[in-house]
Amino acid sequence: TWCVPCIQETPEINAFFKEHKDVAVIGVAMDAEDNPAKVKKFAAKVGHDYPLVFSNDDVEAQLGTPRALPTTRIYDPKGKVIYERVGRVTKKFLEEATSAGWKPPPSKA
Repeated sequence: TWCVPCIQETPEINAFFKEHKDVAVIGVAMDAEDNPAKVKKFAAKVGHDYPLVFSNDDVEAQLGTPRALPTTRIYDPKGKVIYERVGRVTKKFLEEATSAGWKPPPSKA
């Protein structure tokens, strides 16, 4: 039910989530409306340990619709998006991106 890069990054995000309880981590399942039970079962199968939200109109109104999957967004404490990345992420990237003093790279226009 998930794209290959989404599955591949899950262990990296899990590792980050387990070691950084001071950072809120959530996954958003974009295909949950069709069969939430199937998505939950698949998430368990691939070892998805961090909170999983099922996308719907309300979630997309609040978080926006990603351009592609996987998409990672980093928010500041006030809820403002400070970085958005399409493609897989690693634990190392997440650690760097959430460290004090980190500056997002310039966006590619």
